[in-house]
Amino acid sequence: MKQLLFILLFCTSSLIQAAIPILDFKVEKRCLGDSTLFTDLSCCNIDQWVWDFGDPLSGSANYAYTRITQHKYSNTGTYTVTLRLGSGALTDSIIKQVVICVPVKPLLSFHDTTICRGNGVFLYSLNTFNTYYWNTNDTVRGISITNSGTYVLCATNCDSTCLVCDTAKVTVLNTPTPFLSKYSSSCLADSFELNARNSGFRYLWSTNDTTQKIWIKKSGWYIVKIYNSKCFILDSTYFSFAKKLVIDFKTDTVACLGDTILLNPGWQYPLVWWNYTDTNHVLKVYASGIYPLRIYYLGCYIDTFASVVFASTSAIKLPDDTTLCEGDTLFITPAITATKYYWSNGDTTKSTKIYSSGVFWLSASFNGCFQSDTIKVKVIAKPLAASVAKVFVCEGAPATISVPVAIGNNFQWWDGNTLKSRTFLDTGWHHYEIRNACFLLKDSAYTGYYIDSRKDSIARLEICFEDDSVLFLTARSSSSYRWEPENTTTQTTPIKKYGWHRVLLTDSGGCKDIDSFYIQRKCSDDTLLIPNAFSPNHDGKNEVFKPSFVRHVNYELRIYDRWGEELYKTNSIMEGWDGQYHGAPAPEDVYIYIVEVSGFGVFRELKGTFHLLR
Repeated sequence: MKQLLFILLFCTSSLIQAAIPILDFKVEKRCLGDSTLFTDLSCCNIDQWVWDFGDPLSGSANYAYTRITQHKYSNTGTYTVTLRLGSGALTDSIIKQVVICVPVKPLLSFHDTTICRGNGVFLYSLNTFNTYYWNTNDTVRGISITNSGTYVLCATNCDSTCLVCDTAKVTVLNTPTPFLSKYSSSCLADSFELNARNSGFRYLWSTNDTTQKIWIKKSGWYIVKIYNSKCFILDSTYFSFAKKLVIDFKTDTVACLGDTILLNPGWQYPLVWWNYTDTNHVLKVYASGIYPLRIYYLGCYIDTFASVVFASTSAIKLPDDTTLCEGDTLFITPAITATKYYWSNGDTTKSTKIYSSGVFWLSASFNGCFQSDTIKVKVIAKPLAASVAKVFVCEGAPATISVPVAIGNNFQWWDGNTLKSRTFLDTGWHHYEIRNACFLLKDSAYTGYYIDSRKDSIARLEICFEDDSVLFLTARSSSSYRWEPENTTTQTTPIKKYGWHRVLLTDSGGCKDIDSFYIQRKCSDDTLLIPNAFSPNHDGKNEVFKPSFVRHVNYELRIYDRWGEELYKTNSIMEGWDGQYHGAPAPEDVYIYIVEVSGFGVFRELKGTFHLLR
């Protein structure tokens, strides 16, 4: 019973395996022009095949009936290949797409060339493939060639199924070999035969001879070109007929003191003796004198000499490097006297003047021999005025002053602070100085409010309106004005009644402020009104600075600048300051007034500041 069960299980397993056959075929050589090979790989017990190559234009050749077959396609393209197969009957089929392509032939960089022995040539494919096969067993795109031969490159394409080849021929020609000695000579003979050797080549001598051997009778260089259709060399020799050889230096070689003279008879003479003992080919000479020379050349001795004269010169010494202040001049005169002078600034006199920074040199000639020296000059420039002038901000805002200071200059505020950019919370003049090794520049910058706000912006005026008189109130300088209760918008407004009067000021910076005036009736005393600004700019408004009076009183007006210098003085209430000082307009600035008033047994001194605006 157990044996029967095993048999049934084994048979069942075999039946299952037989029910699942392997169906596949492979395709080789898909190149147009070649026969494409088809091989069935299916399993198992297959004994019938029908191939349909998908090429109906090939007629009956479109079909085949063996396990391994081939078909030659007449055009490129994609073909649907169907294989029907089975055991005893055609029960299964396999369908595949087969692409037939035109193989690309390798294109070599040349096909026939000639090179000279000892040289090489690089042969490579001009187009790119996945694989390369050379008949030299190389598998790279290009190879270096130094020997004659035929070189074949085959490459695969069309998905590595097609192998195509190209051929190149390389011929290597012999290269001639030089045989002539570089130097040769004859002590006795009047002629000599030169032999270029290298039989089988062609020849061209510098004498225009075209034979392998030539006879010469003169000392000198002889050059021969030895060549064939492709290769050539130039061979040369210097031949000396020693009996006629003469070596003659100049009678006198003149040099400058401190120079070195190199005496060289020529490298074609391998054995030399300077002063009969020194065998160095080149002799270094530092002093005047006669220097004998003996040359031995292929058994021949030649004696000659060289005469050297050193001219004397004097050393040039310019002053040490120095520093100049801007505006100064440096005069330089060397202590020695030369034949000619050449300064770097173009001067050709013994002395020169220097005004600017730089490196200056003098080259002096002593009968053709030159000496030179240099001097470095640095000019320290004046500090430039900062041109900061004034900085205005709205009341309460910080004002920042930045003073540009050139490199090499030192900067300091009046209080010792060295910050070039500084923020101030107060108004007024801020003094600083810029200093270097030559100069000291003192200057000031002003910080102020767009509107000159004061802690007490209320002015109480005691005046007396008589005979319907009118009092004119002038506000501080600003961009716009609005008076209340007059409802006027000018800087000056007429006042005809006592009480409160206010003006809203708005400047160009958008800052606002209010000044208030209280006009109180007082007809028993003298009252004056002093403006806080005026603008002598010839526009017909506020051209003169002077107090306004209700009654005539005795008074004195004095005006000072910020340095305390008196600019103007008058005792007439009809006169005022027009902004001139010594016939010239005073600059826009803040000035100081002092008014002394007396009369009716009362003496008053009033001090304050006002703006001069342009």
